[in-house]
Amino acid sequence: MRTKGALLGLVMAVGAAFLCLPLAHSQTNPNEREVKSQPSELDKGRTDIWAMDFRFKDPRIITLKLPTRGERHCWYLWYQVINRSGKPQEITPYFELVTLDNPGIYRDEILITAEEAIKKIEDKSKYSDIKNTVMISKFAIPPSKPADEAFPRPVTGVAIWDAGPADPKKRDPKVKELRPTSAFSSAA
Repeated sequence: MRTKGALLGLVMAVGAAFLCLPLAHSQTNPNEREVKSQPSELDKGRTDIWAMDFRFKDPRIITLKLPTRGERHCWYLWYQVINRSGKPQEITPYFELVTLDNPGIYRDEILITAEEAIKKIEDKSKYSDIKNTVMISKFAIPPSKPADEAFPRPVTGVAIWDAGPADPKKRDPKVKELRPTSAFSSAA
Protein backbone atom coordinates (compact mmCIF):
# COMPACT_ATOMS: atom_id res chain seq x y z
CA MET A 1 0.00 0.00 0.00
CA ARG A 2 2.87 2.40 0.68
CA THR A 3 3.71 2.59 -3.02
CA LYS A 4 0.11 3.46 -3.92
CA GLY A 5 0.09 6.27 -1.40
CA ALA A 6 3.47 7.59 -2.45
CA LEU A 7 2.74 7.40 -6.13
CA LEU A 8 -0.70 8.93 -5.68
CA GLY A 9 0.72 11.81 -3.67
CA LEU A 10 3.50 12.44 -6.16
CA VAL A 11 1.12 12.22 -9.12
CA MET A 12 -1.21 14.74 -7.53
CA ALA A 13 1.60 17.09 -6.58
CA VAL A 14 3.38 17.02 -9.94
CA GLY A 15 0.14 17.23 -11.88
CA ALA A 16 -1.04 20.24 -9.92
CA ALA A 17 2.36 21.88 -10.09
CA PHE A 18 2.80 21.65 -13.85
CA LEU A 19 -0.78 22.42 -14.70
CA CYS A 20 -0.41 25.50 -12.48
CA LEU A 21 -3.61 24.79 -10.60
CA PRO A 22 -4.19 27.39 -7.90
CA LEU A 23 -5.14 24.71 -5.34
CA ALA A 24 -2.65 24.86 -2.45
CA HIS A 25 0.06 26.35 -4.67
CA SER A 26 2.55 28.81 -3.28
CA GLN A 27 5.91 30.20 -4.22
CA THR A 28 8.69 29.76 -1.66
CA ASN A 29 11.21 31.98 -3.41
CA PRO A 30 11.50 33.48 -6.91
CA ASN A 31 12.97 30.26 -8.33
CA GLU A 32 10.82 27.64 -6.57
CA ARG A 33 7.18 26.65 -6.54
CA GLU A 34 5.47 24.57 -3.91
CA VAL A 35 2.37 22.39 -3.91
CA LYS A 36 1.13 21.62 -0.41
CA SER A 37 -0.45 18.23 0.18
CA GLN A 38 -4.13 18.30 1.04
CA PRO A 39 -6.27 15.43 2.29
CA SER A 40 -9.15 14.38 0.09
CA GLU A 41 -12.60 14.07 1.62
CA LEU A 42 -12.78 10.59 0.05
CA ASP A 43 -9.62 9.45 1.84
CA LYS A 44 -10.44 10.55 5.39
CA GLY A 45 -9.80 7.77 7.88
CA ARG A 46 -7.63 5.76 5.49
CA THR A 47 -4.03 5.13 6.53
CA ASP A 48 -2.90 3.57 3.24
CA ILE A 49 -3.19 6.83 1.27
CA TRP A 50 -1.08 9.90 1.98
CA ALA A 51 0.57 12.72 0.04
CA MET A 52 3.73 14.79 0.32
CA ASP A 53 4.43 18.45 -0.23
CA PHE A 54 6.22 18.93 -3.55
CA ARG A 55 8.61 21.84 -4.17
CA PHE A 56 10.24 22.37 -7.58
CA LYS A 57 12.09 24.75 -9.86
CA ASP A 58 10.91 25.30 -13.41
CA PRO A 59 12.60 22.89 -15.85
CA ARG A 60 16.06 23.99 -16.96
CA ILE A 61 18.42 22.99 -19.75
CA ILE A 62 22.10 22.10 -19.58
CA THR A 63 24.59 21.26 -22.34
CA LEU A 64 27.25 18.66 -21.62
CA LYS A 65 29.15 15.73 -23.07
CA LEU A 66 27.55 12.38 -22.27
CA PRO A 67 29.62 9.18 -22.61
CA THR A 68 28.76 7.30 -25.84
CA ARG A 69 26.32 10.06 -26.88
CA GLY A 70 28.60 13.06 -27.35
CA GLU A 71 27.66 16.69 -26.70
CA ARG A 72 23.97 16.83 -25.71
CA HIS A 73 21.30 19.16 -24.42
CA CYS A 74 19.49 17.83 -21.35
CA TRP A 75 16.36 19.14 -19.67
CA TYR A 76 16.14 18.65 -15.92
CA LEU A 77 13.68 19.21 -13.09
CA TRP A 78 15.02 19.91 -9.57
CA TYR A 79 12.49 18.97 -6.91
CA GLN A 80 12.03 18.30 -3.21
CA VAL A 81 9.50 16.16 -1.38
CA ILE A 82 8.46 16.88 2.21
CA ASN A 83 6.79 14.14 4.21
CA ARG A 84 4.18 15.42 6.66
CA SER A 85 2.48 12.02 7.17
CA GLY A 86 4.00 11.57 10.63
CA LYS A 87 6.03 8.46 9.76
CA PRO A 88 8.75 7.50 7.24
CA GLN A 89 7.32 6.80 3.77
CA GLU A 90 8.86 5.31 0.65
CA ILE A 91 8.18 6.74 -2.79
CA THR A 92 8.82 5.58 -6.33
CA PRO A 93 8.92 8.72 -8.49
CA TYR A 94 8.01 8.48 -12.16
CA PHE A 95 8.35 11.55 -14.37
CA GLU A 96 7.28 12.11 -17.96
CA LEU A 97 7.84 15.31 -19.91
CA VAL A 98 4.98 15.92 -22.35
CA THR A 99 5.80 18.28 -25.21
CA LEU A 100 3.00 20.38 -26.63
CA ASP A 101 4.63 22.17 -29.58
CA ASN A 102 6.39 19.04 -30.87
CA PRO A 103 3.96 16.40 -29.51
CA GLY A 104 5.71 13.62 -27.63
CA ILE A 105 6.09 11.94 -24.25
CA TYR A 106 9.55 11.45 -22.75
CA ARG A 107 10.38 9.47 -19.60
CA ASP A 108 13.21 10.72 -17.42
CA GLU A 109 16.53 8.87 -17.62
CA ILE A 110 19.31 8.07 -15.19
CA LEU A 111 22.25 9.96 -16.71
CA ILE A 112 25.01 10.01 -14.10
CA THR A 113 27.22 12.47 -15.99
CA ALA A 114 24.34 14.92 -16.32
CA GLU A 115 23.37 14.35 -12.68
CA GLU A 116 26.89 15.23 -11.49
CA ALA A 117 26.93 18.40 -13.63
CA ILE A 118 23.51 19.42 -12.28
CA LYS A 119 24.72 18.90 -8.70
CA LYS A 120 27.57 21.34 -9.38
CA ILE A 121 25.02 23.96 -10.44
CA GLU A 122 22.17 23.30 -8.01
CA ASP A 123 24.02 22.05 -4.91
CA LYS A 124 27.56 23.43 -4.81
CA SER A 125 27.81 22.87 -1.05
CA LYS A 126 26.52 19.25 -1.38
CA TYR A 127 24.07 20.04 1.42
CA SER A 128 20.95 18.86 -0.45
CA ASP A 129 22.41 15.49 -1.53
CA ILE A 130 20.47 15.47 -4.81
CA LYS A 131 19.26 12.00 -5.84
CA ASN A 132 18.04 10.64 -9.16
CA THR A 133 14.65 8.93 -9.41
CA VAL A 134 16.10 5.50 -8.60
CA MET A 135 18.22 6.56 -5.61
CA ILE A 136 15.42 8.62 -4.03
CA SER A 137 13.34 5.42 -3.85
CA LYS A 138 16.03 3.47 -1.96
CA PHE A 139 15.31 5.03 1.45
CA ALA A 140 12.16 6.16 3.21
CA ILE A 141 11.48 9.89 3.23
CA PRO A 142 11.80 11.01 6.89
CA PRO A 143 8.80 12.74 8.42
CA SER A 144 8.85 16.48 9.03
CA LYS A 145 7.19 18.11 11.99
CA PRO A 146 4.28 20.48 11.33
CA ALA A 147 5.35 23.73 9.66
CA ASP A 148 4.64 25.79 12.78
CA GLU A 149 6.94 23.59 14.91
CA ALA A 150 10.08 23.14 12.83
CA PHE A 151 11.80 23.68 9.50
CA PRO A 152 10.85 20.85 7.08
CA ARG A 153 13.21 17.96 6.23
CA PRO A 154 13.07 17.90 2.42
CA VAL A 155 14.63 15.19 0.28
CA THR A 156 15.96 16.58 -3.00
CA GLY A 157 15.78 14.86 -6.37
CA VAL A 158 16.34 15.51 -10.05
CA ALA A 159 14.59 14.16 -13.13
CA ILE A 160 16.63 14.33 -16.37
CA TRP A 161 15.71 14.08 -20.05
CA ASP A 162 18.19 13.80 -22.96
CA ALA A 163 16.99 16.45 -25.42
CA GLY A 164 19.30 15.55 -28.29
CA PRO A 165 22.63 16.51 -29.86
CA ALA A 166 23.97 20.00 -29.16
CA ASP A 167 25.25 20.21 -32.76
CA PRO A 168 22.29 20.60 -35.15
CA LYS A 169 24.33 18.90 -37.90
CA LYS A 170 24.38 15.68 -35.85
CA ARG A 171 20.60 15.47 -35.48
CA ASP A 172 18.87 12.53 -37.11
CA PRO A 173 15.69 13.73 -38.88
CA LYS A 174 14.15 10.27 -38.38
CA VAL A 175 14.50 10.46 -34.59
CA LYS A 176 12.01 12.54 -32.63
CA GLU A 177 13.92 14.74 -30.20
CA LEU A 178 12.96 16.78 -27.19
CA ARG A 179 15.47 19.53 -28.00
CA PRO A 180 13.35 21.83 -30.21
CA THR A 181 10.48 22.10 -27.73
CA SER A 182 9.60 25.24 -25.84
CA ALA A 183 6.13 24.30 -24.55
CA PHE A 184 5.58 21.31 -22.30
CA SER A 185 3.58 19.84 -19.47
CA SER A 186 4.29 16.97 -17.11
CA ALA A 187 2.68 13.78 -15.95
CA ALA A 188 3.83 11.58 -13.14
